[in-house]
Amino acid sequence: MRGTMFFYKEYLPKILSGEKTQTRRLIRPQPLGKLCWVKASNGFSVYENWDGDTGVEIKCPYKIGQNIVVAQSLTEDGEFIPVPGVPFWVKITNIRAENLKDISEEDAIAEGYKSTAVLTSDLRDYTGFYALEHFLDSKWVNDKIQRYGDPWVWVYDFEVVKK
Repeated sequence: MRGTMFFYKEYLPKILSGEKTQTRRLIRPQPLGKLCWVKASNGFSVYENWDGDTGVEIKCPYKIGQNIVVAQSLTEDGEFIPVPGVPFWVKITNIRAENLKDISEEDAIAEGYKSTAVLTSDLRDYTGFYALEHFLDSKWVNDKIQRYGDPWVWVYDFEVVKK
């Protein structure tokens, strides 16, 4: 099974260098009500309106172990453009579902954001921003929060496939 993932052009060098090893994608359609997520041998799913036994299944579009082609990038205007040196492949190593704002500092770093927080000279506070703050301030995140509040996302961990 093959798939394609689109990234903004500025993320491609971070992916190739191993600096970016995680990405978030909206779950479509957005689940309603109580949610249950299940990792099974045939894939990964979330169940909306979960009552403890049943719910409406929303299947994840990718599977753990699946190789995904990174073939194009997306401009700030939402247009797809060809990228020199692409395509290349990434392999999905883990999948989970969570609300967008539930990201941790460690996950923001895996998303390719760097912390600029520095301990002050009196050792009582920090100046600068943590990677998490950079992530939450990004255009993609702000757009999704404005549209959906705190949407459910698939979280994909990946590694570059060396050929």
